[in-house]
Amino acid sequence: MTKFQLEIAEKIIHALYSLTPPPTPTAQSVRQQKANKVLQDVIRTMFASSFVNELFRPQEMYTSSSTRQIFNKLAHSSIMRINETSMDKLYDLMTMGVKHQWVCCNVPQQMIQNTFNHLTAMGVIAEGSEVMELVEVRGRGRTRSEATNIGGASKAKERSV
Repeated sequence: MTKFQLEIAEKIIHALYSLTPPPTPTAQSVRQQKANKVLQDVIRTMFASSFVNELFRPQEMYTSSSTRQIFNKLAHSSIMRINETSMDKLYDLMTMGVKHQWVCCNVPQQMIQNTFNHLTAMGVIAEGSEVMELVEVRGRGRTRSEATNIGGASKAKERSV
């Protein structure tokens, strides 16, 4: 990854996962407590059993419009309301960020690491709330080392059992 790409990625990550609360209301006059509630509501919806089961049931790959509908439902699963123009910009920003992260991956393990980074960030946002339990339960299963060891020892271990 080039220095420029690293700087862009750092700016995106900082913007999305800024963990330092502002001393005064934000630009949209939303207090940090309300912002935390919105984030926790969205995370609660993302990790709800019905939502996760629907996402991972065997089916054709989601179209762009289907993905947009899912994103729209997630964004409006809280007290937050976004007008159509802002929603378009938010969706475009998120898809560009994800595409950038995937394009920068050289091996599949980096895609898995990106996913773990996102889960970790959601865990930090949810820390100290009832939503944290959902993040922890959904994150169980494999350890990072097992999940990133694609094909190698873990498959050999499965065959030997």
